[in-house]
Amino acid sequence: EDHDKKIEDEPESDEFGHPTSRQKELEESYGLSLLPSAPFYEKSLQHKDPICNIYAAATIDTIITISTDGVVKFWKKGYRGIDFLKSYKAHPGKCTGTTLSWNSRFFASVSNTDSSLKHFEVNSADMINMHKLTFEPGVCEFIYKYNETKQLIAVAEYNTSNINILEIDAGAKILETLKFHTAPIRLLLFNPVSEVVFSSDNKGIIEYWDPITYELPKHKIAFAYKLETDYLALAKGKIPILSASISHNGKYLGCYCKDRVVRVYVFSTGKLYREFKETFDILAEWQNDKEYKTMVLDKIEYEKRMAIEKDIEKNIDGTTPPKVLFDDSDQYLIYSSHIGIKIVDFHSSILERLLGKEESNERFMHLALFQGEAKGNIAGGTGGLKKEFDPTLFCTAYKKNRFYMFTRREPEEHETKKETSRDVLNEQPSKEELQIIHNAASSLSTQAVLYTSMGEIHLKLFPKECPKTVENFVVHSRNKYYDNVIFHRIIKGFMIQTGDPEGTGCGGESIWKEDFEDEFNDELKHDRAFVLSMANSGPNTNGSQFFITSAPAPWLNKKHTVFGRVTKGMDV
Repeated sequence: EDHDKKIEDEPESDEFGHPTSRQKELEESYGLSLLPSAPFYEKSLQHKDPICNIYAAATIDTIITISTDGVVKFWKKGYRGIDFLKSYKAHPGKCTGTTLSWNSRFFASVSNTDSSLKHFEVNSADMINMHKLTFEPGVCEFIYKYNETKQLIAVAEYNTSNINILEIDAGAKILETLKFHTAPIRLLLFNPVSEVVFSSDNKGIIEYWDPITYELPKHKIAFAYKLETDYLALAKGKIPILSASISHNGKYLGCYCKDRVVRVYVFSTGKLYREFKETFDILAEWQNDKEYKTMVLDKIEYEKRMAIEKDIEKNIDGTTPPKVLFDDSDQYLIYSSHIGIKIVDFHSSILERLLGKEESNERFMHLALFQGEAKGNIAGGTGGLKKEFDPTLFCTAYKKNRFYMFTRREPEEHETKKETSRDVLNEQPSKEELQIIHNAASSLSTQAVLYTSMGEIHLKLFPKECPKTVENFVVHSRNKYYDNVIFHRIIKGFMIQTGDPEGTGCGGESIWKEDFEDEFNDELKHDRAFVLSMANSGPNTNGSQFFITSAPAPWLNKKHTVFGRVTKGMDV
């Protein structure tokens, strides 16, 4: 080899110290390599009740999840996985406020159901303090500065405009009650870089204040009056900010607002930097314009998701809103939408990635990002990724009791064709819950509707004559087992067959994880078209597959269980 012949690389920066085009390209591509990329979530885990909030304490590899029943769970993030640590029934009902300190050392939750504050040390996952409050708490935020000896937390009074400053280590004593606002407080945020607190209320009014003096920190920001900022538009339109995050460098504020617009402001000036509209008009425009291929959904899927969006809109005041966050490089803005989770280069307004578009059963909401660390100088080509590097985006979903993990890996292959391994059953139902499901399936299963890409097929079921078959069909349906399953076998003039999640005709299983017996009845025969019947591979081998006849098939009598008939949608 001739080691003397070298091609000189482009310099990393020009004579003024600005990055060259090659350096920018490397940094941007490297930034994306530190983010999840798989379009499907790799794994999900449970709470008993719907999960409303999730946090990633990345510096100590800990994930915190909170459900609507007041349960707080701690998890340890490891290489290619997550392990359960501890669980607390922190409050008898939903938390009205939760907060993770800027240095990830402490977590706190408050609830108006018991007017209490619970204080946790994240590294040990221990509850270290519990305080009874003299007021009903709302949203909260740790506001102590770097090297501050007092551990301060701001807690708004529920449905009022007051903000109380508490010293947790002194019995949650109220040091001051602030009355900046005239409407209930919606949001509290602490910018640890500029050491400024940001608060907003239900009327869209924004306030900046110092956590010690409680005054406008004019020496830390670039405006003296709110009239100089673009926050004025929110106040004029009475548009509250529903959720927000501050970039790691403290320069930007990312907001999801009640008018369904994601806005990015320059924190020091209050000037609008970027905005990304998610209004219903924009969603309809994307759906109907062929140029927006990434945003287009199947018609039935689009209508289904719009119904969910309208339900969220209707219940937005009682729902944890979609989350906006920044990646560690502050190059990308990540937020949840009707079509999945968007990763946007917010400096250039380019959508770089869309995660979860094909996950049609989940509307992702709250987000938390765990990113691995990189070493070395990437521009010089000597950098490498740490062995434990495993960027993971943790997500909650609307009205779901699971949280989901997007990584750089596709979901693992199932150990068997019948096992859905990515949805971990870490919360087993009680015997009472199983009995309720059994009774509900047996007593209420008389009608069903198949929603297909060609239209609706209405079914009449026969639970009295075929109780076990109907129960299997109904429970599978309620558990969304049949969602997005294709009709894998279509024989003109005979029948159409479906019910196999694999779409091959060789898969599927019953709700009992094993084959179950036939249920023949002399009154239910394949003596006409539009009979609903179970597919099998021999006597007493029923699983999940079923078929609908399009003509009489008497040779199937006493071989396949007839458990229903089509009452509407014969033309489909």
